[in-house]
Amino acid sequence: PRSVPVLRIVPVPRIVPELTADHGSSQSRRLGAAMMLLSGVGFGMSGVFTRIIEAGAWQIASWRALIGSVGVATYMLWRRPWPAGC
Repeated sequence: PRSVPVLRIVPVPRIVPELTADHGSSQSRRLGAAMMLLSGVGFGMSGVFTRIIEAGAWQIASWRALIGSVGVATYMLWRRPWPAGC
């Protein structure tokens, strides 16, 4: 008979514990509201900026992916640097 793989449950670490530590503080609520407002403005203005650029769809998608991946990689390195020896 074949052996069945066993699934192990691994606890998920908190990514940003300092922002989720106190749900009731007014500073945390203001920070959350400001982040929501800025993300809404950013996503809303993206169409305007995309129309201003005179490039093809593939070129826009390529640059967007490149800039996004650099931003995500920068954030990942800032939050959790590589361990020594890697």
